[in-house]
Amino acid sequence: MNTVLDTSFTRPRSNRESARQRRRRWLAAFLTAGLTCGVVLAVYSNGWRAVSYAHCGAGEWVSPAGLRTAGVAADDAGAAECIGVSASSNFGVDALSPVMARFDQQNRDAAADPARKTVTVAVLTPVPKHAFGAASEDQVRDLLEGAAQAQHDVNEGPQGPAVQVVVANEGSAEQGWAPVVDQLVRRTGSESPLVAVTGLGVSVKETLLGAHALSDADIPMVGAVLTANGLNARGVVEDFDGGDEVPSGPIDGFFLVSPNNRREAEALADRLEEERGKSSYQLVRDLNRDDFYTVGLANSLQAAFGSQVSEFPITFAGNAGEDEISFSLENAADRACASGDDAVLYGGRASQLLPFLKQLPTCQRPMTVITGSDAANLDPAEVPAQVRVVYAALADPDALRSPKFNPRAADFEQFGERFHAAPGSGANLANGWAIMEYDAMKAAAAGIARAVKGRQDRVPDPVSVTGGISGYSDPDHRIGGAGDGFYFDMTTGEPRGRAIHVVEIDDRKRAPLRTAY
Repeated sequence: MNTVLDTSFTRPRSNRESARQRRRRWLAAFLTAGLTCGVVLAVYSNGWRAVSYAHCGAGEWVSPAGLRTAGVAADDAGAAECIGVSASSNFGVDALSPVMARFDQQNRDAAADPARKTVTVAVLTPVPKHAFGAASEDQVRDLLEGAAQAQHDVNEGPQGPAVQVVVANEGSAEQGWAPVVDQLVRRTGSESPLVAVTGLGVSVKETLLGAHALSDADIPMVGAVLTANGLNARGVVEDFDGGDEVPSGPIDGFFLVSPNNRREAEALADRLEEERGKSSYQLVRDLNRDDFYTVGLANSLQAAFGSQVSEFPITFAGNAGEDEISFSLENAADRACASGDDAVLYGGRASQLLPFLKQLPTCQRPMTVITGSDAANLDPAEVPAQVRVVYAALADPDALRSPKFNPRAADFEQFGERFHAAPGSGANLANGWAIMEYDAMKAAAAGIARAVKGRQDRVPDPVSVTGGISGYSDPDHRIGGAGDGFYFDMTTGEPRGRAIHVVEIDDRKRAPLRTAY
């Protein structure tokens, strides 16, 4: 009989475990022990005080003291975050309750078949707590719904052991990545062992650190929406010097289902040249050097559009406080208006894009904003009528369901029917996060099944799952995703054979323009 996932785990024995790793593990175990009871004692500057975790529900939670031990300043507001690993908690976000309930039921269903072994796959993600975070509540909910649908589809099939899923919240700014990764590593020794991690958050420094730590533990990873240039198996992120803080060098077992910023920018430049010829553009870029997505996007847009880009970029501080960000975005919009250009290349996050767009009607002329895949999270109804947005989507549902843009449109239609028929489904496929996480989970599951040659009565270890995923490395060995197939480049771990969709929001309507490969 299989075990239904809860907060328990068994630490795996490892002959390679160093004294430093043991001390780190013992400390993490001490800091997280007993948190499922609902209360933990945490050290603050004014002494010991109780911090309630009752709102988090069942899970293995990281205390504020645990965050400080990992080098993070955890204040009272930070203490309210449900940072840790759970198979059923909504992490204090009501919008996540339906999908977490679905995971809980599907995990029980997976454990109910005595003839089929089970393994665990984690979805590692930040759960946001404020408006200007790197990921929104909608994006995280959609990501998890994509994972839940993939779990359902995999377990309905006959190949390999059944998959159980846990969600690992590393904190709204991924500040809890270290203790949460420690929790995941310990779960490789559970009765339903953790054999892979998907999601991996967003393209920031903490994601790179977490990927190195998981790789050191020989756990394969499949990133869902990571697009920063160089955030791949080579481990050399563009225009970033981590110094002694960030390990350098290859990240073994690191795969991605999303194309990078460079490919996005090239697809955009090709499409805009057809439309606008050699018109000029004003570049707006985020000064936050630790956000690899915005750095890589701005660099890639500048390179792809070349001499058409203004010599002096407009900048804003995307990592400032909320009031400072709002003022900075207003100032950036004023400068874009004053430039005289009617097109802007935006190298920033979607959470800061909409406030910027809402300032542009003051330009008193139609404006076009060109940007990357994060803009798929925009609601067209909220974009000002005088503003047109053109962006490169990782997976646009309108393009995927159209034979004009996708030769496998019928497959995506079937996926969409299953997805929307699922209990509690509220995801918006338009932002691409559900689709990309679905593909990431399908890649992990394909590696699991390949590692055991499809047998249901065997349980692979993480190293063999890495080898299984690596087997999908050429056009003849593709993984079937939600709307298209793909395989992996064995040097970078990046996907090959999948499309980028160029999409526009114009007159408050969204529509695909072209597909680029």
